[in-house]
Amino acid sequence: MGSSQKLNVARSFTQIVMLIQLSACSPQSTSFKTVCSNFDELLGLNNYSQMTSIERNTWLLNKSLETLPTNDMALQAWNAIANATASERYELYRDAALSTGLKSWNCESMELAAYEVGAN
Repeated sequence: MGSSQKLNVARSFTQIVMLIQLSACSPQSTSFKTVCSNFDELLGLNNYSQMTSIERNTWLLNKSLETLPTNDMALQAWNAIANATASERYELYRDAALSTGLKSWNCESMELAAYEVGAN
């Protein structure tokens, strides 16, 4: 096998490995991580303690819409769960994440404060 053929095989192998890695990163995983990161940022806001639950929820949704489409599963899940009983929000959201096929999911900041962020 000539050097040009070896180079082509190496390129093909690299492309296959990249495709496998990309398919392993589900969009749901990325979306749920995005919402969690936005929740982290929300908790770090200087005016967080002065905001109402509804204002916090609005901020979270608006921030998430900067990078996620309106039909994104993670965003839609939070939008629905924001109306749930405050003490149940984190578990419901975690269940929603796991229902997408993720093997595990957690968000420490959301676990600590999801009851403070919602539509009611």
